[in-house]
Amino acid sequence: MGFQGMFPHASPRLLGERQSQKVINFKLTSGELRPYMEPTLEEQITLAGGSIGTIYRWKAGSGQYWFRHPGDVDLIQAPVIGDVWERVYFAGDSRYGEPRYTMTPQAYTGGSEYPVVSYKLGVPEPAEVIQATEQTEDAVDIDSIEKTRPIKVTTQSPHGFSNWQVVRFSIEADEVDDEADPPESGLADLLNTSEYEVRVLSDTEFEVAYSDGENVNYTDFVSGTVQIYHDPALQERRFYVHTYVTEFGEEGPPSEVSDEIDVGPTQKVSLTLPPALSSETTGRLLEKRRIYRSNAGTQGAAFRFVEELPLGESSYEDTRLSTELADPLPSLEWDPPPEGLRGLELMPGGIAVGFDDDTVYFSEPYRPHAWPRSYGLSVGHEIVAVGVFDVHVVVATKGLPYLITGTDPRAMSMRRLEVTQACVSKRSMVSLGYGCVYASADGLVFVSASGAQLITRQHMRADEWAHYHPHTINAFEYEGRYIGFYDDGAGDKGGFVFDPRDPELGFTELDFHAVAGFRDPESEFLYLLLDDDAIVAWDASSEPMEGSWLSKVIHTAYPVNMGAARVIANSYDDLHFRIVADGAEILDRQVHDREPFVLPDGYTGMDWEVEVYGTDQVAEITFGETPEEVAS
Repeated sequence: MGFQGMFPHASPRLLGERQSQKVINFKLTSGELRPYMEPTLEEQITLAGGSIGTIYRWKAGSGQYWFRHPGDVDLIQAPVIGDVWERVYFAGDSRYGEPRYTMTPQAYTGGSEYPVVSYKLGVPEPAEVIQATEQTEDAVDIDSIEKTRPIKVTTQSPHGFSNWQVVRFSIEADEVDDEADPPESGLADLLNTSEYEVRVLSDTEFEVAYSDGENVNYTDFVSGTVQIYHDPALQERRFYVHTYVTEFGEEGPPSEVSDEIDVGPTQKVSLTLPPALSSETTGRLLEKRRIYRSNAGTQGAAFRFVEELPLGESSYEDTRLSTELADPLPSLEWDPPPEGLRGLELMPGGIAVGFDDDTVYFSEPYRPHAWPRSYGLSVGHEIVAVGVFDVHVVVATKGLPYLITGTDPRAMSMRRLEVTQACVSKRSMVSLGYGCVYASADGLVFVSASGAQLITRQHMRADEWAHYHPHTINAFEYEGRYIGFYDDGAGDKGGFVFDPRDPELGFTELDFHAVAGFRDPESEFLYLLLDDDAIVAWDASSEPMEGSWLSKVIHTAYPVNMGAARVIANSYDDLHFRIVADGAEILDRQVHDREPFVLPDGYTGMDWEVEVYGTDQVAEITFGETPEEVAS
């Protein structure tokens, strides 16, 4: 086992041989003391009228832009591969009071504090309903009737009929001549006493779907009209709804249904479309309206697509037959997200997740504008944070934590985790890919598919953990490890590193503080926002940070004089060795090479501590009573 980190739970004398009382800015993953690299400056940013609490690097085309928000804001990218608008969704920005989204080019056009423009997330339910009125078709004047088989009718103007529509005649014809040879039949008596289907020949011509089976000599046509007939026995009872659609094709939930209307299968219906209210359009990119109609005779959804129209259209004439209706209404439950939605995360399958109060909400897959309320799961405690790994959602509350699992938002399963560790900081929740970690009052809680556990129990007690001000922790993932920063608001601030996969490595402290951070999945770096509003890529340069490592208290059975020490390192550019005996500093010197060096004489001690600090990489530290002892 190589060098290890801090375990404040144990007394300095009872620490393991390689464990540390204090370690700052050193990586311990290799077994050696390897300093983190100095950060590199990415950009200096500002936010007018407030302080920055959240950063997010957004790439659009060949450019990249640093979004900045006040306070704690959650952001996700559109869960659509190749999204041409490169949309980003965010929640928690106090300047707006509701979840929003932005996209190219609006995010970076017209200003330098990104995003420059954003819009309300979600499509509202129309407040007003459609007014539907049945149309009674005008009678069409007949020009002539040819007494053929079948009878052919020519109208004076376009008749507007379609094949197999039913019509009713009102005509006058010559009276029957009883002496005619061959005998005559009354044309008016035939046509005026029944309804007939038609077959259209042209705009002004149609045939009557009727033949008497023999050549009958009908009387001559004089004048009259023909009109579409709707059989009351065949009437359909219809209802209409409409939805709003954005310029991205995002559709919202339907309006309330219109008043019922009973019409014939081919009867035209006039629809009066209500204007969208300003409260519905303000801050949104609504562009179109879709009309749906009930279709009780069709198996499936109750409403099917009729037409899509520009939002400004105020009327529409529905002439569609029931058999011509298109797809069923998909957005019956596609509610806008709750105004108080927070904790935006993205699950596999394009499902966005967030929370408000005690309820976890899920979006429709690949539709982050649609948040059906029926998908919500209440956990019974006020939620503080949510995190995602694999197909699991960790729900940290002011009571017990919960684990929600699933790939379909309509069929998520939830279980309560029997660990009494409430979350004390929303921003402490971090997904590490293999599980999630959050801060409780007692330490760090790790949640995986198998359950939850307080993973820092062996490292420190609650009172020792309190030194990190857990209610202020803002944490991030870096190389699979948990990187946390704290600030009590009175000057006590800093950071620490902990690896849940290797808890035996202990804690490492960081000697700086970050206000916010962004872990870019497309790069190897963790970007941090420092107190001076500088964004830096941490551990990114070729220059090492200065680190320090302080050993345990090494007790000897009797007083001895330690006479020599040696430090083996990869280089000796800036490396210092310090030794303490019984609480008194004996030596603090720079180390120049790997050879043993002599310690001061004339003293003895029983409790020994050694410390190395500097920018070099240390592989081994030894000390003893003679140079030969440490050289062996």
